[in-house]
Amino acid sequence: MSTSDDDFRAEGPGLFGFLADSNDDNVPVKAFGVVGYGVMTGVLGFSGGEADPEGPIQQNSYSFHAGAEGGSVQFTGVAGVSLNRVGVYG
Repeated sequence: MSTSDDDFRAEGPGLFGFLADSNDDNVPVKAFGVVGYGVMTGVLGFSGGEADPEGPIQQNSYSFHAGAEGGSVQFTGVAGVSLNRVGVYG
């Protein structure tokens, strides 16, 4: 089943705003968990109790058209870990 619309908004106390689920063995079933295309940024994320969509995103020539961008008032903006490969690659 698929759903198409102009935009989607997750509301409420749930743990996930969006979840690309796995099978019963915790193995991903989709090739990509999230694919985002945007004129400004492909994927934009905020974290923390004081997550503010107005900041602390840097609006400069380096990050203005980033494929992925993240921000946080209290925590790391973007991070990645891996046991066998690169955690974050740009």
